[in-house]
Amino acid sequence: MSTNQQRGESIVEPRVNRYTDSQPQSATSNRTQYDTVIIYADGSYKCREEIAGIGFLIKSNGGEVIQKETKPVTAETSLETEAKAIKQAIQTALSFNPSHIVAHSDCKSLVEKVTDPNTDSELYDSIQSLIEPIEFVTIKHIDRDRNKHADELAHLALRREEDRVLNKQP
Repeated sequence: MSTNQQRGESIVEPRVNRYTDSQPQSATSNRTQYDTVIIYADGSYKCREEIAGIGFLIKSNGGEVIQKETKPVTAETSLETEAKAIKQAIQTALSFNPSHIVAHSDCKSLVEKVTDPNTDSELYDSIQSLIEPIEFVTIKHIDRDRNKHADELAHLALRREEDRVLNKQP
C-alpha cells in the first residue's frame, strides 16, 4: 500500500501528455498558465425541493485563488451534484493549461468512484476522459472542515436557486 493510500488519498496515475507546443492553443490561451492548480469542489442538494448548487475554487500552487464559481445545477441525487461540481471545476481548471491538477472533495463515495479503475460507471469514464490530457492528476478525499469555502459557495448557489424557485423567476 502506498503512502498516499495509507492517508486515504486516491491518485489517478500519471499520463503521458500527448499535446505539444506546436499544436494550436485553446481559445482561453490568453489566460495565465499555472503548472499546478489545486481544486476544492462541493455540491449541495435538497432532495425534497429537487434543487442543487455547486461551488468550487481553484488555487495556484502558491495558494492564490485564481478562480471561484458558484451556480445552480440540475441533479437527481447528491452524488450527481458532487460529481457535477468536480467536473465543472476540472473543466475550468483546464483553461489554465496545468500539467498537474490536485482536486479535493469531501464526498468519499465520489472520490472512490472516480479513482477506481475497476468501477464500471459513467462517472468514472467521464472524469477519466476529462483529465486525459493532463500529465498528473490527484483526486483526494478531505474532511468537510478543509472544504469549507467550497461548501459555502455550493450553499450560496443553492440559496439563490431556492429564492428563484420561491419567487418563480425564470
